[in-house]
Amino acid sequence: MKLKEDISQIDFVKDIMEFTQNLCENCFQDFQEFLRDQTTLVSDIVSTNIVNEVSTFLVNICENIDKEDILKNNSLYSRIIIQSLQTLTDLCLGPCLKN
Repeated sequence: MKLKEDISQIDFVKDIMEFTQNLCENCFQDFQEFLRDQTTLVSDIVSTNIVNEVSTFLVNICENIDKEDILKNNSLYSRIIIQSLQTLTDLCLGPCLKN
């Protein structure tokens, strides 16, 4: 049962990253900057740097999984790593130098 829950959670994270990537597609700079700093719209909230969170997630998953799992082309881990890289690319692509 635990494995099924883990797979479900990883699939959910992958879906959220893909959604985030799609929001930044075609170098939509306003949203790219918003994902880094939300205080530009509302000053009394706690801002979360999504760019940093995605990169930290990627580092953590790479450090904490069996390297054999990464090498399997269609493994769940390789898919989440690829999606993380694609998301980071779209978060930083284009004129958004701060990300």
